[in-house]
Amino acid sequence: HSDGTLGPVGADEWMAFIRDSEGNTVGLVSRHPPAVAP
Repeated sequence: HSDGTLGPVGADEWMAFIRDSEGNTVGLVSRHPPAVAP
């Protein structure tokens, strides 16, 4: 993200969409904070 509207600036967000056995679309989201340099 380039601003803080949707979460911490620099966070990675992964999304996947699958269709279940009944034909429904299911969305999965994973958000990870930016890595901190040692």
